[in-house]
Amino acid sequence: MARFFSGTVANRIDAKQRVSVPASFRSTLAELGSPDTVVVYRAPEIDGLECCPTPMMEALVEEFESVERFSDRYDELQLILAESRELKLDREGRITLPDDLAQQNDLADEAVFIGQARKFYLCSKAVANAWTDAKLLRERAKVQARTSRAQDGGR
Repeated sequence: MARFFSGTVANRIDAKQRVSVPASFRSTLAELGSPDTVVVYRAPEIDGLECCPTPMMEALVEEFESVERFSDRYDELQLILAESRELKLDREGRITLPDDLAQQNDLADEAVFIGQARKFYLCSKAVANAWTDAKLLRERAKVQARTSRAQDGGR
């Protein structure tokens, strides 16, 4: 069984705009068939980058070729393909962030890696904190609503 990306790790971005991919994420990339490359594109769910191994991008290409043209999924895949870039990992396990992606996503001093199963997000610390806090608040509200319904006898 292949591994998955999990956890949240913050790493410093150096003066050459290189950031070290966490060791566990590098291991997962290798196990998922992409030992020296990560594909990145602007994420639709978070103000940052979505990152995936090459085989996942190849699967998206296959899906794109078979999905109904002008459907919502077609539009989503079209945008992903138009925006995607392959970033090579160097011998130290770092990727170099292209200037435009670094500026668009406020990645100047620090980048946060957020594991999401077969992909991961790369974003600023402020975005990571806001995204995590918002998710946590929504989940807490769901739990409170279920608890309230249970205490009211399921009404």
